[in-house]
Amino acid sequence: MIRLRKQKAEGRRLSRWEFAVVMALLAVLVLLSIGLLPRLAQERRYWSCQANLKQIGQALSMYTNESRGEMFPLPKVKDCNGVIQPLNGAMDFALLYPDYLTDMDLFVCPSYDFGKTAVEVWDEGGTSNPRWERVEGFSGNGVVDPCEVLGSPYYYYGFAFSDLMFGPWDRREDADPEDYVPNEHMIKGWGRSVQVTEQYHPKIHNMRFRLATVSLAEKLASGRIDASARGWDMEYPSGKALRLPIGSSIPILREGAERFYQRDIGNPGESQVVRAKIVVLHEDVAHSRALLPNTVRQGNVLYMDGHVESLSLWKGAVFPYNEPGRILREAAAGTLGLPEGYTTPTSSGRG
Repeated sequence: MIRLRKQKAEGRRLSRWEFAVVMALLAVLVLLSIGLLPRLAQERRYWSCQANLKQIGQALSMYTNESRGEMFPLPKVKDCNGVIQPLNGAMDFALLYPDYLTDMDLFVCPSYDFGKTAVEVWDEGGTSNPRWERVEGFSGNGVVDPCEVLGSPYYYYGFAFSDLMFGPWDRREDADPEDYVPNEHMIKGWGRSVQVTEQYHPKIHNMRFRLATVSLAEKLASGRIDASARGWDMEYPSGKALRLPIGSSIPILREGAERFYQRDIGNPGESQVVRAKIVVLHEDVAHSRALLPNTVRQGNVLYMDGHVESLSLWKGAVFPYNEPGRILREAAAGTLGLPEGYTTPTSSGRG
């Protein structure tokens, strides 16, 4: 009987070059993992923002079901000194806290760069909203009073805004004499030339929406509109309609506001589709996460039907991260002005 003897494999040592290659690969893997860790941590905070918005949506749903007329909370319009602060991007927390929402920190997105708690953001001023100012008896006392809250990290306007209002449409109609759009080209020695368009396209609508927003803010600030009323109208300063794709006015945020956008009011399926497109609350994008490379360039949005969606911040984004959304964020910051080259609704169009 012949026995086969297994040869012992002799251990082979790595050469210097092979060892160097292995160490280089390990170093690359370590560097990659170190580079990914901040991104992964950032993404975790980003998804936490979505979880916060879903909880806020549940609280808003409870409030709306029990409120008179099934209204969503009114926007906050006064600061702690009682001064009217129109369109500041915040809801009236006194209506929600503490009966429907006991944790104000839910309104602070974990990826927000300026503050991590409600106290840091609104009581101590760690917010990107330039309207914040120290108020004696309120600021710096370790407690967030509802009057201290401002838009950012999340924005709330109290109107049934939707991309259905600001998206493209096929409607054509003659422009009014005041619908001048500054030409993008500058002629040296001649100044800026202006032209009027005969096609009613989004650029004209954005200008009208800016004018309507400026007008509403001025009416609230001057007292011509009761800041505590529920039926604010958003209209062109000259009294002309905003000429929206569907309808000519912007309704306050309440149950049933989706009918404003429906073509078939009796269709419950269409009602649900529209509710899923009306923006209730959206994340601020005015911080470094939206600007730095290799970061999550998306913002979270809470819709009327309670779902939360992540939207791109890139050029061509939809509401609230397009031009009308920027107009509202300017209003919330108190920096909103008239369109370039525009003086009054009856101007000739030359600034």
